[in-house]
Amino acid sequence: MNNTLLTYVVDRFLDDSNRIRHVVSNRDTSNPSHCLSLYEYDQIISGASPNSTLKGLTQLAYLYTWAYLAKKDLDAMLLIGEGMSELNIRQFSHWLRERRGRNGKLLKAGSFNSILNKCAVFCIWCGKWEINRPYGRNSSLINQTADLQISKAWKAKRVRVRVKKLAPDLDESEIIAIEQYLKQEVVIKRGENLDVVFRNYLIWRLAIEMGLRISEILALRLQDCPQYGKNYISIIRIDERGSDYIDPRGVYAPRPKTLSRDLGFIIEDSPLPRLIQKYISKHRYRKKQCGGKQFLLEHDFLILAKNTGSPLAIFSAESIAKKIAKNSSVSGYHWHIARHAFFNRTYSAVALNQSHVNDLVYYGGWSDPKSLKIYAQSAIRTRSIKALAIWQGNQWEALN
Repeated sequence: MNNTLLTYVVDRFLDDSNRIRHVVSNRDTSNPSHCLSLYEYDQIISGASPNSTLKGLTQLAYLYTWAYLAKKDLDAMLLIGEGMSELNIRQFSHWLRERRGRNGKLLKAGSFNSILNKCAVFCIWCGKWEINRPYGRNSSLINQTADLQISKAWKAKRVRVRVKKLAPDLDESEIIAIEQYLKQEVVIKRGENLDVVFRNYLIWRLAIEMGLRISEILALRLQDCPQYGKNYISIIRIDERGSDYIDPRGVYAPRPKTLSRDLGFIIEDSPLPRLIQKYISKHRYRKKQCGGKQFLLEHDFLILAKNTGSPLAIFSAESIAKKIAKNSSVSGYHWHIARHAFFNRTYSAVALNQSHVNDLVYYGGWSDPKSLKIYAQSAIRTRSIKALAIWQGNQWEALN
């Protein structure tokens, strides 16, 4: 078996209510997993985001692929209450350590642990099915004890990660390099399509200047943008846009997982409001077959694909980021690192004022202040490095 190929795959579809749904099936037999179908539905009705659901099911595809290769009926084991034994967990963890990702490399420790954590949550969820069986567990204390044992069995197989996670960042020279690559006057000399480059620069400014996720940027509508009497951008969760909300991108529509919020501009006299209005008035259109431009479209999404007038797809946005990385010489650039660069700087600026830290939690769209932890580590590292400069003007007699 090719290490990069899983027997179980996750497919997306839209249900009758225009919700993104998922099905996990065996690519050899085309049979879906009944247990994962139940779990997926439970995730949807509990309000989990489609992206989070997709990630979790993709992680569980590893577990089902292992079971299939080991000739174990995992659905039956889990739904009848038999569950995963410690031997099964050990066998799976050894198998998983030998798997390779799409890049051909072994799974990183963080990815390995994340898959095990998801498997633990899933197995505990499946154990709840046993509660209502007449000969199953009938005591809440027994249930809690069993869940704890399952959690410990999975936790014991995780690999230790000693390094505290830091948020990736862009230094000032890298930000300048990207700015210079995307500037209009430079683009004109290169002979590139002005509409496309203006759009790409707008995406970049929304990401670096406001820390927006690429999914939030691609989901922006005209009514979410600054306009007369409104000098801020509104981020609206998809589930708060009403039952008549339709995205022509279907199952590939961006689904921001952050909270809804209204965001003002941090940079004084920010060019963003002007950039947005200029993009809408001059560069947001569909190219007609006769050669003209159609500015009035059947949808109200802000960021468009070239010429077609369709909302920009996520994979197209990722291609733009790769092009920026290549031509600006900022190796490994992607849209989310711009968000990290924004919050690394803003956290450093407000770290000593707790009320401002709470404001930053809102600005980022997080529901838990713990989400700022990686930016706190980056700020601590930066202060530690700069603190050494204090000693440069002092004498340390014992070491001289």
